[in-house]
Amino acid sequence: MAVELLAPAKVNLALEVTGRRPDGYHDLVSVVQTIDLADRVLLDLAPSIEIEVAGEKTLGVPLEGPRNLAYRAAVALAAEAGPYGIRVNALCPGIVLGTEMHHKVNREIEKMSGIGPEKRLEAARKSLLLRRLPTAEDVAATALFLASADSSIMTGQALNVDGGSRLD
Repeated sequence: MAVELLAPAKVNLALEVTGRRPDGYHDLVSVVQTIDLADRVLLDLAPSIEIEVAGEKTLGVPLEGPRNLAYRAAVALAAEAGPYGIRVNALCPGIVLGTEMHHKVNREIEKMSGIGPEKRLEAARKSLLLRRLPTAEDVAATALFLASADSSIMTGQALNVDGGSRLD
């Protein structure tokens, strides 16, 4: 039985680092404002765990690697779960065409920049190594691979499904 939860978004109005903890993380004091956006988190029983990270790089969301907290959580969970035969991998899509998040973010960017969707879409395509944005089908195919026996030797990995984005 699947459970869907919402993880509400917030904007940090003030953020102060008050010290460093022994584990390397920092103690923070923050003033936040909630906003009308949220991530959907879907939990279901499965033989392995995959974490999908969705976001827009243009909004400063790190989608892959150690800067991403979901990625770091997947690696830590993989280290703990591996001895029990449980695999943990992260699926990190970039901008996925036609998704609700893509449309919502597009509307916000257009309001802020005044640049129309076709011009932004073309610029996004040109920035990718494959010159095409992933579709929901591309992401689903990668998720199916992660859930299949073909990936049974993989754990603690983050697969970027983003058309070959690069940080210049």
